[in-house]
Amino acid sequence: MNRKLREGFKIVRVAENVRSTHSQDGGIVLDILHGQMFRLNFVGSRILELLKQGSAEPQIAEQLAREFGIDRATAETDVREFIETLEKHHLLTVRNGNSLT
Repeated sequence: MNRKLREGFKIVRVAENVRSTHSQDGGIVLDILHGQMFRLNFVGSRILELLKQGSAEPQIAEQLAREFGIDRATAETDVREFIETLEKHHLLTVRNGNSLT
């Protein structure tokens, strides 16, 4: 990873046990480890796709603000809440940016 990481920067990745599919209507997420399935609306599906591409929270919020014509503060709140929900269901792995060398 070439970008500089600040202290406290979270690195969020989709967990290895997650499989997903996306369409114009949203997405389906399968946690093969826990046998759970989740349905996402289009925005949630887009956030998950951006996470899979390696985008960080601020980049995702900026992208959503542009794509959906919403203000940046709303996008940041929505992204943060969605990521917290994914974490709660063990669909993400989260590391502190300080642990990278």
